[in-house]
Amino acid sequence: GMLMILAPWTVRNARCFGEFIPLTTNGGINLYIGNNPQATNGYFLPDKEMRPPYRHHQSKEYREFTIRYMLENPRLTITRFATRFYLFWKPNFKDQYYILAAFMLGMIRIVRTGRRFAGPYLVLMLAPFVLSALHMFFFVQWRYIIPVFPFICIVAGIGISWIGRFLPICRSEGSQCDFVIQSG
Repeated sequence: GMLMILAPWTVRNARCFGEFIPLTTNGGINLYIGNNPQATNGYFLPDKEMRPPYRHHQSKEYREFTIRYMLENPRLTITRFATRFYLFWKPNFKDQYYILAAFMLGMIRIVRTGRRFAGPYLVLMLAPFVLSALHMFFFVQWRYIIPVFPFICIVAGIGISWIGRFLPICRSEGSQCDFVIQSG
């Protein structure tokens, strides 16, 4: 299914720009924006005089230039990655504190129960971390956590259901919680 969507876009990129670009034409420039001497971990494109002499659509050239810069400055690159990881996971609204705390409980429950949850929920567990790892290479803004928030909420639900086992209301005989605990 994904190939049906991506193949025409890849053909379009090859015809328009004369090179194989599987998803987008701006991956190289966005990599450069996040990793250049003036990078701020947010969206900041240096002045034209400070940039390499490439056009915005020359993705391959920007990508190669940026990878060289990152390899020449490994300490700065690692520091920027750590800052972006923090910016990605940093709660920006009060409700996110509760959801992320429940997410951590859900992760603990999944790890502690091992096979029972790990199989079906492995994608749910890994998706937020894979997306945050992908964004470490680029610039990060608070809104980048939005695509993985459904995954975070599902794992948070697993954590909240774990807490429910210890609540006195769920211990009474014949309660709805009793059914949930026994079945799940």
